[in-house]
Amino acid sequence: MAFRKRWITMVLTSSVLLIGCGDEAPDHGGGDRCGDGRVAASERCDDGDTEAGDGCGATCLVEPGYRCDGAPSACTPGCGDGLVLREEACDDGNTEPGDGCDRTCHVEAGYHCRGAPSACTSTCGDGATAADEGCDDGNDIDGDGCDASCTPTACGNGVVTGDEGCDDGNSDSGDGCDANCTPTACGNGVVTGDEGCDDGNDIDGDGCDANCTPTACGNGVVTGGEGCDDGNSDDGDGCDANCTPTACGNGIVTFGETCDDGNAVGGDGCDANCTPTACGNGIETTGERCDDGNLLDGDGCDANCTPTACGNGVVTSGEPCDDGNAIDGDGCDANCTRTACGNGIVTSGEACDDGNAADGDGCTRGCTIEAGFECSGVRSLCCLPEVEPNDNAATSSSLLANAFACGSISPTGDRDYYSFTMPVAGDVVIATYDPQGNGYCDHTIDTAIYLYASNGATELAFDDDDFISWCSKIEPATHPGARGLSPGTYYVAVERRLNNAEIPAYTLLIDPSLCGDGLVEGSEECDAGPAGSPAGSPAGSTTCSTSCAAITPGRGESRETAEPFPGCPAAPTSTTRLGTPSCFPKDGAVHWYSHVATDQVLAVSANAAGAIALVDDMGQELRCATDTRTIPVSTFSEAGETFHVAVSVQSAITCLEFMDHTYGGLTGTLTDLDITWPPSSGQTAEAGMAASPTTIYIGAATKVFELPKTGHATAIVHGTADGLSGQHVGPDLLLHDGSLFSLDSATSGNRLYRIFDGSTWGPAAWDTSPAYPPASSARSMTSDGTSLLAVTGGTEATPVSIYAYSLSAPAQAQLIGAVPVDHLVQASGIAADSQYLYIAGGGPRGPGVREGQEGLYRFDRTDISAPPTQIARFSFTAGAHLSVVLDSVTDPRVLYARDGQGDIHVVLNPAGRAEHVGVISTLGGNADLSMTYDRFDHAIYFFETESDPTGRIKRLE
Repeated sequence: MAFRKRWITMVLTSSVLLIGCGDEAPDHGGGDRCGDGRVAASERCDDGDTEAGDGCGATCLVEPGYRCDGAPSACTPGCGDGLVLREEACDDGNTEPGDGCDRTCHVEAGYHCRGAPSACTSTCGDGATAADEGCDDGNDIDGDGCDASCTPTACGNGVVTGDEGCDDGNSDSGDGCDANCTPTACGNGVVTGDEGCDDGNDIDGDGCDANCTPTACGNGVVTGGEGCDDGNSDDGDGCDANCTPTACGNGIVTFGETCDDGNAVGGDGCDANCTPTACGNGIETTGERCDDGNLLDGDGCDANCTPTACGNGVVTSGEPCDDGNAIDGDGCDANCTRTACGNGIVTSGEACDDGNAADGDGCTRGCTIEAGFECSGVRSLCCLPEVEPNDNAATSSSLLANAFACGSISPTGDRDYYSFTMPVAGDVVIATYDPQGNGYCDHTIDTAIYLYASNGATELAFDDDDFISWCSKIEPATHPGARGLSPGTYYVAVERRLNNAEIPAYTLLIDPSLCGDGLVEGSEECDAGPAGSPAGSPAGSTTCSTSCAAITPGRGESRETAEPFPGCPAAPTSTTRLGTPSCFPKDGAVHWYSHVATDQVLAVSANAAGAIALVDDMGQELRCATDTRTIPVSTFSEAGETFHVAVSVQSAITCLEFMDHTYGGLTGTLTDLDITWPPSSGQTAEAGMAASPTTIYIGAATKVFELPKTGHATAIVHGTADGLSGQHVGPDLLLHDGSLFSLDSATSGNRLYRIFDGSTWGPAAWDTSPAYPPASSARSMTSDGTSLLAVTGGTEATPVSIYAYSLSAPAQAQLIGAVPVDHLVQASGIAADSQYLYIAGGGPRGPGVREGQEGLYRFDRTDISAPPTQIARFSFTAGAHLSVVLDSVTDPRVLYARDGQGDIHVVLNPAGRAEHVGVISTLGGNADLSMTYDRFDHAIYFFETESDPTGRIKRLE
C-alpha cells in the first residue's frame, strides 16, 4: 500500500490521473453533469472537475488559449494563439520556427521573448547565432571577425564573406590569400583556375610540380594513361613502377579478372587464376542459379547451386511467387501460385486488388476499377480525385463513405471542400493520410480539417495534427461534434495548416458509423439493426434505444457492472458496447471483468488473439492491445486495488491469466541536483547524457556540460576552447572506460567522435572511411558491452540502419543490419543486450496500415530484418533522440524509456514476456529528452524544464 501511494503522489502528476468524480458539478440535463468527466452534447469539454484555470472552465467550456480533447478532457495550451500559458515559454501568435519562438512555443537559441503575444529579439554577443545575425562570437568587441552588431567584418577577419575567395585572418600577401582576400598563384595551396594540383610549394618531384601540374607515376595521383598510382615506384605491391596494376593475387580486380582476393590460393572462392571457383563458394557465377556458400540440400539452394522447390523463398522458373512457406491464403499458395482477387496483390488479369472483396471502395470484388476512381500500387489504393473548383460547400466534391478521396492544396491558400451523406443518424470519423493511404504524414502534408453542418457554414469539429504526425483526424471519442449526427448532407474542408504552403498530394477518408445497421461502432452502445430485424439486438428491443444507447446494462455489459473473472474457460455474454477502449474493433460487443490486485504490478494476458484493455477503478484506460499472448497488458498496482479488463466478444478469447507480482525497479523518488548553468551557456539539453562513477555529462547543441553527481555546483562547459563544435556534439553521448563518445547527426562524413579520452578534451573521428546512406542521419547510440551500436532515423523510403563500432580504437563503421521500412520508421532511440535490440520509433507502415504504432520495438539480433515485437506504446518525437536504457546488458530486468513528452516509462523483463507497467516520472515537456541510467548506483539522471525554464537536473531512485 505504501509503495502505490508514494508512486502516485510523487510521480504521476499529469492530468491522466487527476479525474474527479464530479459529484458537485451542475446538472446540464440529460443525466450528464459538468465535472463528471463525460462530454455531453451541450459541453465543449469536461475534465472531471469544475475548477477554472486548467483549460476547461467551471461551465465545461474551453477557456481562451486552450484546446481540449477526450473524455475526461485533457486540455493543453494552444501554441500559436498569442497567449503564454502553463508550459509555454513564449507564444508569438504563430508556430513558425526561426522567429525566436518555435512551433512548440519554446524560446529558440539566441533569442529572448517577452510579453503575450511574445516579442522575440536576438541578443548580439550571447554566443548563439540567431536568424537575423550574420555571426555571434559571444562578445561585443570589434576587430575580431564579428563586430559589436553581429556582422562579419572585412577581409582579414578569418571569415569568408561576400565576394571573398578566401580569408586567412591577415592582410599578408604571398601566403595563399592576398590582402584583397583573393587566392594567389601556384604554390599557395589553393587549387584555382586551370591548376591540376597545388601542394603549397614550387618544388618539382613531389607529385605536383612548380607549374601546379601533377607529375609522373609514383606521385599518388592517377593521371592519364596510368592504371593506378600508389605513391611509390615499387613492384610487387599491386601497382608496379610503371603505374600498371600487377597480376592475379594483388587484391585488385583488373581487366580479364572476375575476382582477386589478394592470394593465389584455390578453394577459397577465387582461384589462382582469379576466377570464382565452383558451387558453394557464396559467389553466383555462370551456370549457377544460386550460391548460398555451402553444399547442403534442403536449405533453398541445393548442392548443385539450383534453387529447390516451392516454399524455399526463392522465385524460380515456373513459379509466379515463393513466400517461403507452403501455406494457402497468404497471397502465394502451396503451389507457388498467386491466389485470387482480394489478396492485395495485383496479378495478371486484375486491374486492381485492394485486399478485400467489397464493392464501393474503388476496386470491385472482381478486381476491376470502379467508375470515377483511380487505383495504383501492388496492393491497390483507390481514390476519387477531387474535381476543381471545389473551394466552397456549393462546389464541393461528392465523396462516398469508406472511399478515399485524393487531392492537393495548390496554390498556397487553396481550400478543398467535400460532401458526404448520413442516410441515418450516427457518428463519423474523418482523417487525412499520405498519398499511399498510410497514417503518417511528413511536414509537406501538414493538414487542417473542418467538419461543417448541413448548411455548409456551421463548424462542428476541427483538427490540426493527430497523435503521431502532421495528418489530421476528427473522431467521435475526442470531437463531440462528430457524434450523433442526424441524417443529412455534411461538408468537410481540407487546407494547409496556417495556409502558408502547398500540399503536393494527400488522401482523405470519411468513415461513418450508422445507427440501425446492426454494427456496434463509434460511440454507439448497442445497435439493434434494421427495423424488424433481430440482427445485432443486445437482448431484445427493450435494451437498445432508437439512438443506439444501451438501457440498464446487465452483468458484464459495462465497467460499472463488471463481473469478477469466473475462471477458465470463460464465456463472455455481453451483447452491448459500453465504454469501448481505444484499440477495439469498430464493431462487436464488449464484456467487462474485474480483478482485485494483490501486489505491486498486475499483468494480464489472454489465451487467443483479440482486443483486451486494462482499466483502473476510476475508468481511466491504462493499456489496450490486440494480442496479449506474448506481451501482456500491465500496470503498477497495490494490494486491494480493483482493476477492470474489457474483452472483445467477437474474439476467440476464453481465458485470461492475471499475474500479480513485486516490482524491483526504481520507484520514482526525486532529488534535484541543484546545478547552476554558467552565464550565457545556452543550455537546451536536446542531446544525450552519460554517467561515470562521479560525474554526469550532458550535451547541448555545440558543447558538453560536466557536473558532479553530488550536485550543488556550477556546470563546467566544454566547447570551442576544447575544439568542440556543432560538428562534434550531436543527439547522443556514451561513456566507456572513461572515454566519452559523441554521435553527430550528419548525413555524410564522420558521425562518431571520441571527445574526451579520460584526461584530455578534443574531438577525434572514431569512424574511419565512413560509408553511410545519404538520406538518413544518426539518432541514438548504445553499448552492448563489447561494441558501440548506433541507429539511423530511417524514412518512408530509406530503411533504419544499425552500425557497430569498436570501443577500443577508431575503425570503419560496420553495417550489421537494416530494418525494412514496413517494420519501423523514424527510429529515435536504441538499447541492446546480447540477444535483442530495443528501438524506439514509429511503425509498422505499409498498405492497409493507416496508423503507425509508435513506441518501443524489440528486434532479434540474429535477424534484424524479421518483424519485430512491440513491447511498449508511447508517443515519440520524429527526428529527435529518445533515451532507451537497460539496467543490465547481460541480464536485463528493467528497461526505462523517455517518450516524446518527457515521461519516463518502465518495461519489466524486456528480453522475455515484457510488461509495460507505466510511468514513474512525468516531469518534462516535449523538448526534454535527455536521460541516462547510472549502473554504478542504480539511478536515473534526467533534464527537465517543466519546474524551471532554465533547466534542472533530477536524480530518480
